Amino acid sequence: MTEELMNELKKDYSHIREIPNRGLCGISPMLFTVGIVYGLDETSYEGRYCYETAVEAVIALHQWDGAGDPPGNWIVNKIRRNYDRWNPNRK
Repeated sequence: MTEELMNELKKDYSHIREIPNRGLCGISPMLFTVGIVYGLDETSYEGRYCYETAVEAVIALHQWDGAGDPPGNWIVNKIRRNYDRWNPNRK
């Protein structure tokens, strides 16, 4: 990741880190949720996991090793902005 890319991503995302098998990931506030956004690049992202609160999303992002879904009580995985996969284990 170049410094230029990091500076661009910091305009829209916080807590940016690289996760194996998921690429660059960060936290982004949405209208009603907070997302762990993964597969970030200069123009878009691969998908996101939506959480009710920023605290939940940040904790999950820092615990996630990239295998499977992130931990925590995520609501929905929005894949490539055109497919929603709801959390089957949501409490």
